[in-house]
Amino acid sequence: MIKKLLGKSELLKHVIILLQGTVIAQIIGIAMQLILRRMFTVSDFGIFALYAAAVGILSTIATGRYEMAIVLPKEDKNARAIFRLSILLSLFFNLILLVVLLFTGGLLLDIILSNNLIDPTEVTNINAVKYLIYCVPIGVFALSVYNAYNYLLTRKKEYRLLSNNRIVQAITANGSSVGFGAMNTGFFGLLYGYLLGLLTSILFMALSKAEILKGEIGNTRENLKKYADFPFKSLPSGLINMLALQLPTFFIFGFFGAKISGLYDIITRVLNAPITMVGRSVSQVFYQKISSDVNEGKPISGYIRKSSIRLFLFMLIPMTLIFFFGEELFSFVFGEDYRTAGRLASYFSVFFLVRFVYYSQSTLFAAVRKLGVEFRQNLIFLIVQLLSLVIGYYYFHDFEMTFLILSLSGTVCYIFFIIVLVQTAKKVDD
Repeated sequence: MIKKLLGKSELLKHVIILLQGTVIAQIIGIAMQLILRRMFTVSDFGIFALYAAAVGILSTIATGRYEMAIVLPKEDKNARAIFRLSILLSLFFNLILLVVLLFTGGLLLDIILSNNLIDPTEVTNINAVKYLIYCVPIGVFALSVYNAYNYLLTRKKEYRLLSNNRIVQAITANGSSVGFGAMNTGFFGLLYGYLLGLLTSILFMALSKAEILKGEIGNTRENLKKYADFPFKSLPSGLINMLALQLPTFFIFGFFGAKISGLYDIITRVLNAPITMVGRSVSQVFYQKISSDVNEGKPISGYIRKSSIRLFLFMLIPMTLIFFFGEELFSFVFGEDYRTAGRLASYFSVFFLVRFVYYSQSTLFAAVRKLGVEFRQNLIFLIVQLLSLVIGYYYFHDFEMTFLILSLSGTVCYIFFIIVLVQTAKKVDD
């Protein structure tokens, strides 16, 4: 199926290399979830999902999105300069963030507890919650460095190393979480596993390819100016997109509490698995290929059209199974506590199907420097998601209806975005 999707090309070879590691990593992750979901409560996962969402949003801001520009320069010295710039920006950002949280962390915790968003009887260790907020800068910095290394290795086509790295990260993160869970560390065991997975992954990439950062480094100030459209255009777009993806976690936590947030977490984990396994691998190689094709003046619209159809067909069967049998599958795999999550997952199956098609090719806008288009799309999606959450909660007062509205509105948005993506490729060819 992958061969039909991409055809016989170097792109296929690179995607398969990345896919091997990603699939193994996902199998490890899913297998460990069977254990972790029985070691930690649904609310534990709901609290950790809030942490991960905050890290995801803030990591988008931390580097100014300069790490995405690492792939673009013709000379390696400029790529190294952008890599260094990304790390320095993230370090500076997180030092400021830590100072802010030291003064406001207590207030945030008081708000959460005073509104009864966490039921102490449903959390393994309620006393550990107060330390979670102060760990956010650590997660943001680690994720920023991880992303920068990923783009640097993508530039050099080190796909075998990236593939192996995903396996190392999966083993470390999930294995550590199980170990800490066995020591009754509460939901903090999930946090420790997450951070150790990132740190181990960074060390693996840095030690395996240390020479990639050796050599002449370009002028940092010149590259700062040359790729200023990333912080000024890609950053707002990426931030809005991240907010649209992660804000539901905050709103669901705020509206319905940690337990429902935990159900939403398992839904997104399962339905995002194909995007993580296949979509991310395709997207990563796709970005390098499209950037190269555009630089060489090759047409791209025909390829975009064909790959959109193939990506849709590739995801049709698994999402159809979730649509019809989600409730039975979730309760069987994760336990009866997750039967409701399976029913809700069926609502989101069509949304994640369409999102998979778009996500796998969305790096087109960065490759052709049409960042304004991406910004407008992400803004539309954010507004639609916020309206869906507010309508679901304040008008229907029901989390199931809220989830259904989120899914329907998101599906419509991504169908429209795919149409725009194809049209953008046509304009580039013209």
